Amino acid sequence: MARSAELAIFLAALVAFSTTNAAMNKYLSYDDITYDPSLPYFGANNKCKNPAVPKNGRVQCHLTEDTITCVANCKDGYQFESNLESVQYSCVNDVGVWSPADEFPNCVPTCYSGCANGGTCVAPNVCACPPEFTGAQCEQSTYTLRSL
Repeated sequence: MARSAELAIFLAALVAFSTTNAAMNKYLSYDDITYDPSLPYFGANNKCKNPAVPKNGRVQCHLTEDTITCVANCKDGYQFESNLESVQYSCVNDVGVWSPADEFPNCVPTCYSGCANGGTCVAPNVCACPPEFTGAQCEQSTYTLRSL
């Protein structure tokens, strides 16, 4: 099958998910993953599978003849558990193995002031407090002192 026919089939499969990115106008977006269609694509001979987008994140991929390189970033209010701002993975097309891993880590919510007294950050700047504490950062006790 000619390369132009393979490209047509590939693009047809993405039509429902693809939009032109006006800011870069030569890129296509797919499920928060951005591909440059002027470069080789994830075609029939490519052994690399599309990387999954991390939960609460976005991915941008750049393709060359031999390698796909993808960079993941977290959405506002989220960060990688490793506290990194971005994570980069790559895959050699004819090998099909992503490095350093085959999945991006998920992004977790960030509570910039932290959660005190055993509270857990459950959404950007939102703490879930244990029953005995309350407040934005679980800083207030729900117990009151009684006079004797």
